[in-house]
Amino acid sequence: MTKEMVIEVVEILDKEDKPIVTIGKEEFTALTTENYEEISKTEKLINIHDASLNIVSLDWELKKKWDFYYLGNKISSKIKDDIFAERIDKGERFGKGDTLIVEMEVKQEFVESVNTYVNKSYQVIKINEHIERKPQGKLDLKEKDDGKKE
Repeated sequence: MTKEMVIEVVEILDKEDKPIVTIGKEEFTALTTENYEEISKTEKLINIHDASLNIVSLDWELKKKWDFYYLGNKISSKIKDDIFAERIDKGERFGKGDTLIVEMEVKQEFVESVNTYVNKSYQVIKINEHIERKPQGKLDLKEKDDGKKE
């Protein structure tokens, strides 16, 4: 049989064990586990996020997953946007380092050992904007009068 422990008072003592601060339980009940709202343990969640994705690798046929950087993490995602597929078929150019502003579905599963949801898969459902990577600038090296480059 388990006996429940109840804390009545919290005291902070000085070097001589004299109370500096005394806090009664009525003042700290908001910190007790009775008022703790536990994370819902639904096994799976699906969330839709607006996201900025940087292209790492791609598949023009949209049959395989594309690789992106999302919030500093490399992810793989299928793209399920028919309008985007038409843009590719019409010859719009996309390349490594371009940014796609998208609506993305993120599937999560609850991991009880760490009491949180973990992202398990991603799927781009709509491309809202395509931002091309800026081309690298060229250095204009002019020759000095002595024939050497500046």
